[in-house]
Amino acid sequence: MNAIKRVAHAFKHTYNATLVRSIAYLIGLFYFVVANDLFWTGNADWNTPLMTVLFNAPIFVFATATVCTFVYYYTKEKACNDFTATTSSSNNNHANDNAEADEQ
Repeated sequence: MNAIKRVAHAFKHTYNATLVRSIAYLIGLFYFVVANDLFWTGNADWNTPLMTVLFNAPIFVFATATVCTFVYYYTKEKACNDFTATTSSSNNNHANDNAEADEQ
């Protein structure tokens, strides 16, 4: 159940991440410019291997940023849960030690 919560938390934060949203806007702007260039000048310049890489690079950048952001928030939530579990367990142990000391 905790894994499902972590995945949901990571999806929510990835969707709202400023980095991912900014890259998406820049990609939209890039492809708008490319579409105008293709419309006005034709696709003769876009048939070279370098232009093919340039055309596809933003998608790979966006996918990489999305995956890295998701992994970051997933591991952050896991670390937060592990820390909370450790701290509450530690606090319970101290409470038990204090109770035993009071009994003596």
